[in-house]
Amino acid sequence: MNQTSAPGPEGQGRRPMALRVVESVVGPLTVRNGLSWLVLALAVLTVWWLLFQPFVIPTDSMYPTLNGDERFLRGDRIFVNKLIYGPRIPFTSTRLWRFKDPQRWDIVVFRPVEKDAPHPVLIKRIVGMPGERIQIKDGSVWANGQRLEPPPELRDVLHYTRYLGPGDEELMKFALLLAVRSGNAATAELKNMTDGQLLALTGEELKRLYDGLPEWLRKVAQTNFEQQRINPLKYGILPDDAYSVVPPDCYLVLGDNSPNSQDGRYFGWVPNGHILGRASCTFWPIGRARDFTGFWHARPGKAVLYGVPALIVAVEVIWRLRRKKQVQRPN
Repeated sequence: MNQTSAPGPEGQGRRPMALRVVESVVGPLTVRNGLSWLVLALAVLTVWWLLFQPFVIPTDSMYPTLNGDERFLRGDRIFVNKLIYGPRIPFTSTRLWRFKDPQRWDIVVFRPVEKDAPHPVLIKRIVGMPGERIQIKDGSVWANGQRLEPPPELRDVLHYTRYLGPGDEELMKFALLLAVRSGNAATAELKNMTDGQLLALTGEELKRLYDGLPEWLRKVAQTNFEQQRINPLKYGILPDDAYSVVPPDCYLVLGDNSPNSQDGRYFGWVPNGHILGRASCTFWPIGRARDFTGFWHARPGKAVLYGVPALIVAVEVIWRLRRKKQVQRPN
C-alpha cells in the first residue's frame, strides 16, 4: 500500500528558494491571489494614466525652479496632474475630452516633437499661446508687440536669451569692443579699458556699461553679432511668420534656465496633444517639496495624495484578514 505524506515543513523545505521568496512577497501562488494583484495593478495603471504620475527631472533646464540630475535620487521628483487638460488615449496624441486648455506660465510635461530627442518626456514652462506673434528680446518675451510680465514670484527668475550658453554676455562684450574700436565709447571709463579688461567683465558691471551705450550702437552690434555667429535657436527669435506666429492649438515652451535650455526656441511649437499634464508639486527631496498650484494644500489634493494610497493599503489589509479567518475556521 502506497503512502503519501501531507506537505509539512519538510515538504516545504524542498521547494525552490526562489519560489519561497516570491511567495513571501506576493502571497500564495493561487488564482485568487493572482487576480487580486491584477486588480491592484490595473488600479495603479489607471491612476497613472488618468490622474497623476511621478516624473524625474533629468537636467537643469528648469533651474532654479526645478533641480535636475539623472543620478539615483538626485534630481527633483514631481507629480504631474494628467487629468487637468483632459485624458488622452494611451499611446496617442488624441484627448477623449478637454477640461481646460493650458495657461501661460504653466509648467507642463510633454512628449518631444523631435524624433531623435534624448529624453522620452520633457518639462518646460508655457510662454507663447496659440495665435500670438512671439519675439524674445531684452531678456523678455514679447507677444503681439507687448512685453509679457511674469507672475511676481517669477520676475527674479526668468530672463530669456536669444542664444544658448553665455550668448547675452558675448553679445554685450562684442558691443563694448565695437564701441571702443569705432570711437563711440560712451564714457571715459569704457574708452580707457583694454580688450583684455573688456573680455574679463561679467555680471552687473558688464550690463551697466552695455546699458550705457547708445541704442543705435547696440542695434548695430546685435546685427553684426548675429551675422557672425550661427544660432541654432529660431522660434521666437527670427521675425518670419513660420518662426514667430504660434500655430492654432500649439504652444511655445521655454526653460527657466534659458541660457542652458534646448527648448521651444530650438525645436519649435508643441501641439496640445503632446502635453501629458501640468506639474503640480515637487515631492522629493523632502527639503525641496513645493506645491506649484495650491491643489495639494486643498482638501481635494490631500484626498488624492493620502487617500488613494490609504485606500489601496486598506483593501489589501482587509483581504488578507478575511483570508486568514477563512484558513483558521474549523471544518
